[in-house]
Amino acid sequence: MTVLNSRGTRYVLVFGLVFSCCGCATTQRDWEDATQQNTVKAYEEFLENHPRSDQASLAKRRLRQLRASLRQLQANEDWRKAESMNTIDGYRDFYDKYTTGPFPPSKQAKEARRRLLRLQEERDWEETKRVGVIAHGAAYQRFIKKYPGSHRVPEAKKKLEELKLVGDWEKTQKADSIRAFEAFLRAYPSSQYSSKAKDRLASLRKERDERERETAEAIQWDLENGKELPALPIKKLDFARNIVIKAPGSVLHYSGARIMAVGEAFARIPSKGKAWHPISKKDFIIIHVRNIGRLDDVIAHTGRRAIPIGHVTDMANLFRGLTLVVPREIIPCELELKGWVSRRIPFKRKQK
Repeated sequence: MTVLNSRGTRYVLVFGLVFSCCGCATTQRDWEDATQQNTVKAYEEFLENHPRSDQASLAKRRLRQLRASLRQLQANEDWRKAESMNTIDGYRDFYDKYTTGPFPPSKQAKEARRRLLRLQEERDWEETKRVGVIAHGAAYQRFIKKYPGSHRVPEAKKKLEELKLVGDWEKTQKADSIRAFEAFLRAYPSSQYSSKAKDRLASLRKERDERERETAEAIQWDLENGKELPALPIKKLDFARNIVIKAPGSVLHYSGARIMAVGEAFARIPSKGKAWHPISKKDFIIIHVRNIGRLDDVIAHTGRRAIPIGHVTDMANLFRGLTLVVPREIIPCELELKGWVSRRIPFKRKQK
């Protein structure tokens, strides 16, 4: 155990006081040097040597201020470069660089983003105009969705409507049918193509009326002068040739859409109720009409009555013709061949 006498104690205290004063003097001198240099390196060295000094907190604050100032100076230089480039990449690089890290965004960051978005919008708009016609409006739709607040949205919508009009007009011309031109004129009654659409519609209607007149005359001649066919049973040969019966069950007796049974055919006579009767020449006229293809239905009109007529189309030869099974008691009548001609055709038999 070491025992210090009073004299030794005084030496130790004096030595400690001298050492402390020397340390304070060194810290103060280093602080004055750092403040005089006022650089990042000077404050970093001071904090490294005197991390717990009274000046440490002030040194840290000044160090942050210096770093922020230097960053802003660099940002000013980089901003001048970005402005001179005036490109998407230039503004994007500046924005990414000065909105990340421990420092707050630079004062130019907000403007960099605004210019970046404006240039991107201009680029996408030019690209949209270039591919708009090819993509049939999809590019304009994408632009509107991506930039809903753009001042170009009204123009984009207008272009989209114009492209839709052009596309619908091309489809209408390709279809080249009465139904297509009628639909087009309903959708676009006052478009730049309306006059052409009306002219072509009138021409198609005239062609249809002339064609239907000739067709109706030919069908009427067959109905009046054609030879009546015998009431033969349905043969296996008919089934093999894929004969299809079209009737809603009120005239011609059948099972399903195709002939499913082999044997005698039956039909109904309107005045005799719902009973089925064998098809015979006494009660029915079986007659063949030439040059008729697939149609939707055959309806006989007599007075206020509309009676479905049994008919058979030979699907093996689409334009071979149509065989009708018509109850004699409803003749004369008018036949409506739905899906083939729009006008009704008088059906009466010449007296032999």
